Amino acid sequence: MRIRIERILLGSGLLLSAIGFTFCHMLASPRPSYSSMGNVAIFFVGMLVPITGVIVYGWVKELRSTFFKNWRKRLLVLLPIHIVGAVWWQIYSLDGYRDMLGENYEAFYGSMDAGDEQYILDITQGFHNQMNSQFFNLNTWLAYVSMTLWVALMISVVMKLRKVT
Repeated sequence: MRIRIERILLGSGLLLSAIGFTFCHMLASPRPSYSSMGNVAIFFVGMLVPITGVIVYGWVKELRSTFFKNWRKRLLVLLPIHIVGAVWWQIYSLDGYRDMLGENYEAFYGSMDAGDEQYILDITQGFHNQMNSQFFNLNTWLAYVSMTLWVALMISVVMKLRKVT
């Protein structure tokens, strides 16, 4: 069996994205006193754009296989459900993460007042180092893979419709 270049590109893109998500997840620190050299994960987000293009290209080519032809209609329904469920889970998980940060903050400093709660809210609303564990984890990587597959599926559907008309 000959391995096609599209499969190599798809596998490489998925592997690079998994490594990047894992690395960025490890950059997060729930401890209150950490030194920040800025959010290094921003560089990965920039690299994720071409990686996403490579993955979508690989999926578009792979969707021509017999296996995916049998699953196409199911995936058109299941993938958006998975993506919405993953986003919902991340929102739910963020509340728990804020509680955990509050407990760590209180344990580290001995007490917590309203200003500290506002601080925790502030650092968990943007692209801050504290948020790396929420943006880059297994759930978000699986949602990312589902999103790339769904985009490739939509591209395939549009290409098929343009060919028919």
